Amino acid sequence: MLLLLVFSLAMKAYEDHCRDTGETVSHGKMKELLATFAAAEVDNLVETKGLDFLDREKMKRLAANQAHALANEKYGKGQVGPGSGQQGDNNN
Repeated sequence: MLLLLVFSLAMKAYEDHCRDTGETVSHGKMKELLATFAAAEVDNLVETKGLDFLDREKMKRLAANQAHALANEKYGKGQVGPGSGQQGDNNN
């Protein structure tokens, strides 16, 4: 559940950044950023809990899938954020 909170905060920060700079919210870029944040958090957990390589890779895959699911839930698969004026994003 903590990862979902982190993902939500990261999505909001990305949306705010895009709004402040006038960029469009890219679904693919958001998914990539969330997966990167998730992998970093998994690395932190692995180092502090002493997990092995297989646990680490399994957790990274699970975290990336959760990050992608959250982005898809918020914007729909392959869609961009509100107010962007675009129909979709090819980077997903």
